[in-house]
Amino acid sequence: MINRITVSEKRGLFPEYSSLGTIGEKNATTLLFLLPVALQGYSENIVCETAQGSFNYTLSNDTFDLPSEVLTDSTLKLQLVLKDGDKVIWKSIPYTFTLNPTLDNSGENVIEKAKTEQRETDRTELGKALKEATGEDYEADNWENLIENVGALIVLTDENKSALENNKHISFLFERSTQPPSILYGNYAVADDEASDYVDSDGLVVTPYLDTPNALYSAGTRFSSKISNVEINVSGVDNSGFNKSSGNTSSVFWLSGTNVKKMVLVGSQNISNMAFLFCNAPLEELTFLETGEKREDITYRNGWEWTFNGCSNLKYILGTPLDITRSNGSSGFNMFAKCTNLRYVGFKPKTITGTFDMGACSQLTRSNMEAIVNLLNGCRDWVNAGTASCTLTLNSVCKDDLKNQKCHCNKETGEYISHNTYLQSSEEEQKKYGAEVGYIAAFTHQGTVCDSTTQTEVWYKGKGVTLAWS
Repeated sequence: MINRITVSEKRGLFPEYSSLGTIGEKNATTLLFLLPVALQGYSENIVCETAQGSFNYTLSNDTFDLPSEVLTDSTLKLQLVLKDGDKVIWKSIPYTFTLNPTLDNSGENVIEKAKTEQRETDRTELGKALKEATGEDYEADNWENLIENVGALIVLTDENKSALENNKHISFLFERSTQPPSILYGNYAVADDEASDYVDSDGLVVTPYLDTPNALYSAGTRFSSKISNVEINVSGVDNSGFNKSSGNTSSVFWLSGTNVKKMVLVGSQNISNMAFLFCNAPLEELTFLETGEKREDITYRNGWEWTFNGCSNLKYILGTPLDITRSNGSSGFNMFAKCTNLRYVGFKPKTITGTFDMGACSQLTRSNMEAIVNLLNGCRDWVNAGTASCTLTLNSVCKDDLKNQKCHCNKETGEYISHNTYLQSSEEEQKKYGAEVGYIAAFTHQGTVCDSTTQTEVWYKGKGVTLAWS
């Protein structure tokens, strides 16, 4: 079994499953850690705490096969540690997993018995947590009543917010809900106006990640003007949730009028329509996390028309790269109109076609050239395709950087890396790439040229794209 664990910069671990199977099963579970961009690039280590002691391991490719030596008890406490050499850069809050007991010869299904006992323990603990958070007595309530009360829970203080974020029974109980939790649209009254872990510098509430795989979010879902972020699982949305109707854009202005600065959408592969979805949103950072293939009952509609139009504060689009051909529709008419602060967005390789306009994005080369590299790799190879070239419009502010900066083309795959990335690669890895070439040549031409300075032959595989400047 693969257990996907979403890692939050706020030190949280959010696993797909809180149970690791049965005690003693070697490598029965593989942990896959999904790290945000800000935490990538460091060596990854795992610290496992059991009754027998502490065990340290090194991750490979964000994955870890659990060995039997740490699966000896009913619980396993696990912590993710990121290092730069010997220096610890970041640590997660330890997460406690559960394991089922092995079967015995008594004829009794001890696993089912353990599940029943654990469920009753969870119900009792949840009732106590709700009592502490609200002052109301929920300890004797059944699961149905507890779920109903959790769905109506509004974070009013730092203490309540802390209890919600740190108590896994509450945080992950939302997976049972079919409606968006009311903590996303409640009328907050923050008790302490001092900035803290739960209130940002603007006095807005920072909500936790809500694992809501069955909630039916839609374009009609509204968010409180008192919260600064939305981190939700949207994999349960249906075809109608974000669809156009009768020529009207029902998904227009989803976040307009809110103060949401950061949004994370887990399971975004099931959103049927991206057109107009974030139009005029106040977002500064948006993360798409596709957690698998889209469901069979989901049909992609429309293209990326006007998706981020008017998002003048948007700086980063992170997570799963955007597949511009996901709906076989337009390549993205006015997709990035007025996105004047956009610094990074990833694209799935060779999916950009037709006319693609990023002329408003004057900040694409401000931090580094990685956004341009992603854009370059995202363009279809029109020379080899033998079809008409696509036209890519960029902001003229970026023109000097494209002239002066260099990149390298992989001789086998045709994909590019920046010159800085090339210099940081091993000698063996560098052999896979041609000599440095300018970005404009990489976008527009193809073949071999002679560098006028070094008199060396430069190999590259250009895209045949027509560049235009705004």
